[in-house]
Amino acid sequence: MTAYTVWTLNQMAAGTLVLTCVFAGLLCLNELRRSVRRLGGDRQTADSASRYLTGSHMTPEVTNHAGIANWLERYRRAWIDRNAISAGELFTADAVYREQPFQAPFVGRQAIEQYWATVTATQSDIELRYGPLIVSGHQVAVEWWANLRNGGAPVTLAGEFFLSFAESGLCRELREYWAFTEGRVEPPDSLLFK
Repeated sequence: MTAYTVWTLNQMAAGTLVLTCVFAGLLCLNELRRSVRRLGGDRQTADSASRYLTGSHMTPEVTNHAGIANWLERYRRAWIDRNAISAGELFTADAVYREQPFQAPFVGRQAIEQYWATVTATQSDIELRYGPLIVSGHQVAVEWWANLRNGGAPVTLAGEFFLSFAESGLCRELREYWAFTEGRVEPPDSLLFK
């Protein structure tokens, strides 16, 4: 093994294993799995430990990434075009759009379209970028960064969407959290926005 690795496995009374892994360099997941098995863990426990360390417990592989990316692109295009009808078409008829956590949500496609028509009326020169997707089943979290003019003044919004999708591929719930500042600010270099 080329990396310095220290593993501590503690077996608890219930027979479950708690894995504490301190490492520098590359972690050899196969060695981790073998160590868990050697210390009495079963294959499922070993696989769970490796999924936890790689983060794949949070982002299971799904086949609809292309559909989600398409939905986000259509959302971006609707915002840039300030097209409330196009935005509404992205949601189920009974969708919930929660723009502010402490205010009542917009419920239903018509309410979402009315919200969009109002909020985008004074916006122009809209640029919207997304960070990497985090997907779990029909739920998606994604960071976004918007530079635009509002009433002619440059502003920057940094935010996050939490989306729940119906089987149809339409969004049935959108929750967003965002922060606002005056002027144009670029996203930090550490974020992978596209």
